[in-house]
Amino acid sequence: MTALRRLVDAAVKEAAALSTPDERRALTGVARVQAWIGDVAGAQQSAAVPSDDAARIEALGAIAVAQARARDVGGALQTVAGLPSEPARRDALKAIVKAQVRTGDVAGALATVTSVQEEALTGVLLAEIAQAQALSGDVAGAEQTAALLQDDRLRDGLRAILGLQQAATGRIAEALKTASAMSPRGAARLLVLVEVAGAQARAGDERGARQTVALLPPGRWGDGALMGIGRMLAEGGHIAAAGKIVGELARETERDLVLGAVARAQARTGDLKGAMQSVAAIQDRQARTSALSGVAESRVRAGDLAGALQAAATPGFEADRDELLPAIAEAQAESGDIEGSRRTAATIGEPVTRDRVRWQIALIRARAGDVGELLDPAGPTPAGPKPAPYDRLMRLLAAAEALIDELDDEKLERRRLLPVSGR
Repeated sequence: MTALRRLVDAAVKEAAALSTPDERRALTGVARVQAWIGDVAGAQQSAAVPSDDAARIEALGAIAVAQARARDVGGALQTVAGLPSEPARRDALKAIVKAQVRTGDVAGALATVTSVQEEALTGVLLAEIAQAQALSGDVAGAEQTAALLQDDRLRDGLRAILGLQQAATGRIAEALKTASAMSPRGAARLLVLVEVAGAQARAGDERGARQTVALLPPGRWGDGALMGIGRMLAEGGHIAAAGKIVGELARETERDLVLGAVARAQARTGDLKGAMQSVAAIQDRQARTSALSGVAESRVRAGDLAGALQAAATPGFEADRDELLPAIAEAQAESGDIEGSRRTAATIGEPVTRDRVRWQIALIRARAGDVGELLDPAGPTPAGPKPAPYDRLMRLLAAAEALIDELDDEKLERRRLLPVSGR
């Protein structure tokens, strides 16, 4: 959070140098990041600048959430009342009740729902509360809130989150029980079953995964789930079993995706020769390049830079070298080898790609607490060299938003619960 605060403080100072009305509209972006770190007064001041409705909605919505996190619900509701459209007010109210749940104030969130006095919105807000409870681990509380819902579709949406959470943490029997309580033909139930099958496969329970897939309707869902089983078998290190799945898949695109997962798994175990053979079997060029990038990343993370560079130098992929080197450079940076990542980035021939990788390296350093490169006026930008001061502000805001995305609890929880078959 200290690194993020330094970026926000620098953005506020940079914004003070803006002069034209068009440039000053960027202050709504400053307001969003100020609100996220809890500087409500500063955010309100920044949001006061004349701007278009879309930017104003984003800024005021962020302020309302910050007020709710600080338990100033009255102030949050007052901010919501100032939003220029009904959909914006509804979305802000949903964000407020979720923020209340995240600060432990479930009773306050339920009181907020009652205070709204809009029957059409009550069910939606209750569902948001229940989902926030489920995502934060309060399953019992989520089920109690769900009992207040009158809409089967909303109840199924909540159960889907519970089922995804159960499957992602290995509670397969509980996840299957949750799925059985959902609408038999609903997409939410099918999503949970696909997740369960993927989780079983990742744990090496291929038989159980296939039994779960058998519960899916034939066609797209079943085919996609079988592909997911192959990918998760590979992710779990069950390479031979994943390889057998490839022969069962009818679509070339699905075979390519499983082969890519197999190649990455082989690279993780040090079988670079086998990984390259799997890559060579992939038919689609883009899928092959993606798999090769994954192989290179895996070798970097294992400390085998030579192996990664060997993968990047594979004959037939010369034209894709500038796509493979960024993956290597970023993996080096993630592993802590910042100087090595810079050297790799310097070998990238395409200037825009090279600048983008330098930017990603700077963000990786920032996530580790070092924002010096981002605060440097001559530092990297998302899209090459830019003039000051407006574009320096845009660079700082982009960096702050990237860090916020890494720190946001809800986004982290949702990423953790993404269906494994779709990753």
